[in-house]
Amino acid sequence: MIATLDGQKLTYGELESYLEALGPQMKAAALSSRHDLIRQYALQKKIVELAEKDKLDQMSPYKEALELSRRVVLIEGEINYKALHFLVTPEDQKKYYDTHKARYTEVKLQALYLGFTSDEVAKENPKKYRNEAQAKALAANIRSEVKTQADFVKAVARYSEDETSKENKGEFGVVHASDTVPSEDVKKIIFAMKAGDISDPIKQQNGFYLFRADTVGLRPYAEVKDEIYTELKNQLSREWMDGLQKNLNIKEENAQFFNAPASSKK
Repeated sequence: MIATLDGQKLTYGELESYLEALGPQMKAAALSSRHDLIRQYALQKKIVELAEKDKLDQMSPYKEALELSRRVVLIEGEINYKALHFLVTPEDQKKYYDTHKARYTEVKLQALYLGFTSDEVAKENPKKYRNEAQAKALAANIRSEVKTQADFVKAVARYSEDETSKENKGEFGVVHASDTVPSEDVKKIIFAMKAGDISDPIKQQNGFYLFRADTVGLRPYAEVKDEIYTELKNQLSREWMDGLQKNLNIKEENAQFFNAPASSKK
């Protein structure tokens, strides 16, 4: 027993059930001040008792709101329960890896960046700025002259305007096929490259990139197996949900209802 509330015992089990429903973050915050926690719990319990005494749970709109809350909790609970019990074996994970290796390709890149501005600004100060056509032409010229990694590093030092990569001899980092950045169009170009290849100028919002593929490899299975586990779990959840939707037995009976125009607020 932790305390008594109006003479009734408050047990560890009762309080723990309340805290678990709050979720990890709110539970931790509540336990940081335990005296306040018990007072808040007691106050909530008292108000609920008064609401039930006044039969609010049987009145609109509270009755409907309670039913909606119950629905939401049960829907989320069932989805999580099913996901928890979907079976994904180590064999499933390894098979997925072996049949989706392109998904786990990674490319270590070097980059050279040339910015551009509007035609008007470039015309006013041509020594400081270049327009899009000039930036593209310069990038293409650099691309034609660069043959080796050493050439690329020298070009980065001379031309690149991406200070972060420039300070690291053009090192841009590793791009994975599953990354959300850069865009799919850019990734398509990157993952078509072989080690040592240099891309054509790639236009972005305010400049052009030249990418050099330093190395092209495959992420080890041990590194991605947890990602695969989550992906397979999500896949099973989607299949389960799709199956439920396909088997919904709905027959539309009231054409007037379904054909009515959407209401609009005036």
